[in-house]
Amino acid sequence: MIRNLLLHALRTIGRDRLYALINTSGLAIGMTSCMLLYVWIARESSYDSYLTDADRIYRVVTTWEQSSEKGMATTYPMVKGLILDQMPEIEASTRLHKADLLSAPQTLSTKEKIFANNDIYYGDSSFFDVFPFRIVHGDQKTPLQKPNAVVLTVSTAEKYFGTADPVGQILLLGEEKELEVTAVVEDIPTHSHFRFDALVTMQAHPWIRQAEESIWSGIVFYSYVKLKAGATPDTCAKALTRMIQHLPADTKGFGKNTKLELQPIPSIHLHSHLQLEASANGDIRYLYIFGSVGLIILVLACVNYVNLATARFSKRLKESSVRQMLGANRAQVLSGFLVESVMMALLAGLIAIGLFELVTPFILQYTGQSHMYVPSGPGTWLIFISAAAAIGLLAGAIPAVLLSSPSVRNGFRQSAGPLSHGVALRKGLLGFQFLISILLTTCTLIGYQQMKMISQQKFGIEKDNVLILRMGHRQLIENYHKIIPELHKLSMVANVSAASQIPVNILEAEGLDILGSGRRMEVSYLGADRHLFSTLKLDILAGAQRIDAVKDLDTVNQYVINETAMRQLGWTPEEALDQSVILRHGDMRPGKVIGVVRDFHYQSAHQPVGPLVMEMRPWEYQYLLVKVDGTSEKAIEQITNVWNQVVGQYPLQYSFLDQEYENLYRAEYKSMSLILLFAALAVTLAVLGLFGLTAYAVERRIKEIGIRKVLGAQTGNLIGLLTREYVWIMIVSFSLAAPASYLIMEEWLGSFSYRVTQGPAEMMTGGAINMLMILITISYHAIVASRINPSKTLRTE
Repeated sequence: MIRNLLLHALRTIGRDRLYALINTSGLAIGMTSCMLLYVWIARESSYDSYLTDADRIYRVVTTWEQSSEKGMATTYPMVKGLILDQMPEIEASTRLHKADLLSAPQTLSTKEKIFANNDIYYGDSSFFDVFPFRIVHGDQKTPLQKPNAVVLTVSTAEKYFGTADPVGQILLLGEEKELEVTAVVEDIPTHSHFRFDALVTMQAHPWIRQAEESIWSGIVFYSYVKLKAGATPDTCAKALTRMIQHLPADTKGFGKNTKLELQPIPSIHLHSHLQLEASANGDIRYLYIFGSVGLIILVLACVNYVNLATARFSKRLKESSVRQMLGANRAQVLSGFLVESVMMALLAGLIAIGLFELVTPFILQYTGQSHMYVPSGPGTWLIFISAAAAIGLLAGAIPAVLLSSPSVRNGFRQSAGPLSHGVALRKGLLGFQFLISILLTTCTLIGYQQMKMISQQKFGIEKDNVLILRMGHRQLIENYHKIIPELHKLSMVANVSAASQIPVNILEAEGLDILGSGRRMEVSYLGADRHLFSTLKLDILAGAQRIDAVKDLDTVNQYVINETAMRQLGWTPEEALDQSVILRHGDMRPGKVIGVVRDFHYQSAHQPVGPLVMEMRPWEYQYLLVKVDGTSEKAIEQITNVWNQVVGQYPLQYSFLDQEYENLYRAEYKSMSLILLFAALAVTLAVLGLFGLTAYAVERRIKEIGIRKVLGAQTGNLIGLLTREYVWIMIVSFSLAAPASYLIMEEWLGSFSYRVTQGPAEMMTGGAINMLMILITISYHAIVASRINPSKTLRTE
C-alpha cells in the first residue's frame, strides 16, 4: 500500500515538472529562510546562558526616579563595598571596568613589541567567583589576587608569547606598570555581552583609589552579583532599596532619586539599551520581526502550493473520480494526495539544506562572524524531517480534502465545464501574497530613506574627511603636542585637534555641580582641545575668543557646555559664561564655564541630544582628529610617514569619523538589508505563484485565446484579458498594505529623534514594483500563447 502510494506520487511529480519545480523551489526558499533565521535567533537568544548558574547572576545598573534620562549600565565605584558586600542575599559580587571609559592605559606590551587592538578590562579579585570561566593554565583559585596580576585569554597569550609558557611572564601596562601573567582562561565566547583579551586586577587601576575616595564620582564600573541559592531577585531588589535609604547623608550620590536595579545576565543582550553598555546589544523586537517575516515567507510558499494545487483541480478530478469508482475510500484517496505533498516537501527540504550550506559563507561575511553555530545530532535531523513533513501536510491539506470529497465522482461531467473549484480561495491567497510583498517592499523603501537621511545629515558636526588616530598609549597622550605640529606641515592636512573620545559616540557620563545653587545634573563628558571646534565646524554661541585663548597645555579647569545643558540650567549663552561649576570626573574639579556650543549629535540619532560638558584636559586626550583635503589615500600615506618618524615604536591605528558614525547604525543597516532580502523573496514567491497560475489559466483558456486570435485580437488584447482580474486583486492588496506599512514604519521611525516623514511616494513605488512584476509575468505567457498557431489549439473543435 505505502509502496504504491510512493510510486504514484513520484510518477505524478515527474509528469508535471513545471508544477513540481515551482512548488519545490518555493518551499525550499521558505525552508532556507526559516533555517537561517532559526540559527540566528538561537544565537541571539543564547547570550551568556552558557555560564554556570547563569540564572543566579545579575548585573547591577543605575537609574533615577522621576527622570526622563536613560539609566546607566554602570554603577558608582563604591556600590560594591558600601552596598553589595553587605547584603546577605548575595553570594559574591565583582566589578569590571573597561579601560577606555576613564582614560586608563589601553595597551599591553612586551619589552620587544607593542600590540594594538586589545580589549582590556580591570576586574576585582572576586571576578571568577561570579563568572566561572575555565582557567586552562595558571593560578586556579586567586588569579587576580596579586596587585600586579593580569589574566590573558588563550588567543591573547598565543599572540604575545607564541608557544612559550605565558604564566609568570611580564607585560607592560602603558609604559611603566609591570604586570605578571598569573593565568590563562578560555577565549570568551562570542555570544557574551562583554569580552576581554586581558583582565587586569583592579588594584592596578591608576584611578581606582581616587575614584573610591570620592565615593560617588565616575559611574563607569560594571557591577555584578551572584545570588545565593534560593534568593529571589525581587527580595534582593527590595534589599538594595533599603540599603540606599540607610546610607549616610553624605553618600547619597546625586540625591534620593538614585536607584540600583538588577538585570538577569541572560537578558542583557536583547533587553538592555542603557547608557555605557559594554558592547552593542541586540534588540528583541528584531527577533520578533524577522521570526515573523521568516514564517510569513514559509506561509507564502505554502500558499503557492495550495493555489497551484487548486488550479490543477480539473486535471486531478478525473484521477480522483476513477480511484473512487474503483473502490478507493476517501481515506485512501486523501492519503495519496498527502503522500505526494509530503514527498514534495521532503524534496524541498533536501534542496533547502543545500541552499543553507551555499549561503552560509555569505551570511558569515555579512554578520562578521567567524562561524555559525548549527545544532546537529539525531534529534536535530528528526526535528527537521518532522517539520518538513508537517509543512507538506499543512500545504497539501486543503487540495487533498477537496480532491478526496465524494462529490468529485461526477468529475467526468464537470471536466468540461468552467474551472470554478477554489476560485475565491485562490484569489484570496494570491491577494495575501501580493499584500505581503507590497508591505515588505514599502517598508524597505521607507527604511532606506530613513537611513539615507541619517547618513547624509550633518547633525551639527562635520564628519567627512576626518581621520581618527588612536593614542591609547600613555607616552603618546603625554606627548601629543609634539605630533600635532608635524601633522600640520603636511600638504593634505587642513586641521588637527585632540579629544578624549570619538565625538560621535561619547560614552562617559559625569556629574556637574553648580556652585552656589546646590544643583546637580548628569552630563556627558568630552575632553577636547580648542582646535576641535574648528576641525569639526562646531558652532560656538558664546565665548569664542576665550576658547581660542586657551593654551594647548593649560591645566586650568575650563569648561564648554552645549545648548541643552545651558537650557536645563536656565541660562542664556551670555549668562553661562564665568559660571562656577564642579565637574565630578574621577575627582572634584572646580572651574568656570568659558563657552557655549550649539547642540551637535554626539550619540546615535535614536537618542535626543543631552547635556554635554567639554573640558580642556590635555592628559586625557585619547584621539587625534585630522581634517584632510583631497584623497584620503594620499593623506593616510603622508600621516603614516610622519607617525613612523616621530613615534614609530607605536603602531598607527586609525579610522574615519563618518565610518564611526555609521557604525552606530550597523544593526539598522543590517536589518534593512535583511528586510530587502525578505522583500525580494516575497516578490519572488508571489511571481512564482503567479507564473504557475497564469500558465494553467492560459492552458485552460488556450482555445478561447485561439478563437480571439482568429477574430483579430492582438497580443495587447490578450495581455489585458489575462491581466484584468489580477490587477483588481493587486489594487485590493495595495489598499490594505499601504495603511499597514504606514503604521509599522511609524512605530519604527518613532525610535529616532530625527526621522523622515512618510509620504505616498514610497507606497506608490512599492505597489508599482509589484504591479510591474505582475505585468511582466502575465505578458510572458500572453506572448507565448499568441505565437501558437490557432489551427493547433482548435483542431479538436
